Amino acid sequence: MEDKGESNHVVSHIQRSSNNISTHKDWQGKLWIFDTGATDHVTHDLNKFSTFYKIKPVTVRLPKNSTVIAKYAGTKYFTYDFIIYNVLYIPNFSFNLIFVQSLIKDLNCRLIFSNEHCQIQHNTSYKTIGRASLLKGLYYLDNCPSISEDYLPLNIAFNCSKNSVNVWHHRLGHPCDSVMKQICKVFPYVNDSCKDSCEICHYSKQHKLPFQHSTTSSLNCFDMIHTNIWGPIFVPSIHGHIYFLTVVDDCYC
Repeated sequence: MEDKGESNHVVSHIQRSSNNISTHKDWQGKLWIFDTGATDHVTHDLNKFSTFYKIKPVTVRLPKNSTVIAKYAGTKYFTYDFIIYNVLYIPNFSFNLIFVQSLIKDLNCRLIFSNEHCQIQHNTSYKTIGRASLLKGLYYLDNCPSISEDYLPLNIAFNCSKNSVNVWHHRLGHPCDSVMKQICKVFPYVNDSCKDSCEICHYSKQHKLPFQHSTTSSLNCFDMIHTNIWGPIFVPSIHGHIYFLTVVDDCYC
């Protein structure tokens, strides 16, 4: 990817007759179109992404030789078997494009075109993983069944991040404030306006004096057992338990 200069990234021109502009403009912008002339997957709608991230700015040449800078890219999940990666976000473009060459490479699939449809089959299993329909000279991806949210942990985290930076603080292992500020700076969609004080960080990062070494030791296992019950836990376990028991044998052999 390049910052400036002549662009190696191209978005093809979508032909539309004057009658199509008023009749089909809305739904054309919502559907995904198969394109063999572009160099990247492209979307103009940020909501199309399952996850997205900031990239090194790249120059993309649009139809009529105009150029724009793409600063974000992402991943779009259609089904378990149909996922497209490195989709460029270009807000001032009017269509959602699937670059055929990248699709074939990433999914290890083949496209079988007919005068009405395009079947997308996996090269090894020959399973049909998608289909497109021909309309007005263009192949539009048919609607896919909604993918299960259990399959999209990143998507869940992405949606939560719009509300608070606290979710990312917990998911990333409780990093310090300086790290979270850097994350908010690099990823502006992470909202840091409602940052809460983390109780877990205060407890876990408190310094304690070291325990003194024991002056006694049992000669045989199970001669002396140290036990302790701790709880209640603020967050119950997956089985609903709020206490736990520790058992330590005094024998060090």
